[in-house]
Amino acid sequence: MIVPCLPDAFSLSVMLDMISELPSQCLYRVLLTICPPPPSKEAEQVREALTEAQIPLFTAQIRRSAGFTKAAALGVAIRDIPDSRGRLAWRDYEAVGREVISILGGHHG
Repeated sequence: MIVPCLPDAFSLSVMLDMISELPSQCLYRVLLTICPPPPSKEAEQVREALTEAQIPLFTAQIRRSAGFTKAAALGVAIRDIPDSRGRLAWRDYEAVGREVISILGGHHG
């Protein structure tokens, strides 16, 4: 299960409450989303807190990007935005996809 979480205190608290209710056999990993760009340290701080709490976490994360708003307005996927915002945001999802494939490679037969 992919558990999305914004890098803020409220989202972190709600996400921690939710995962505490998951069955013990449930395999999950947290995906940080809508991560603000540097110099903000929010995503880095949440990542450190989750790592310290031994919460499974994707290495990849999804950046906050105006490209998502533009894609929604145009009714297209972020990968179809013809500028750098779309390409960068799509690369985030590709990184998550590669990580999911890598994880699943070890869990099915």
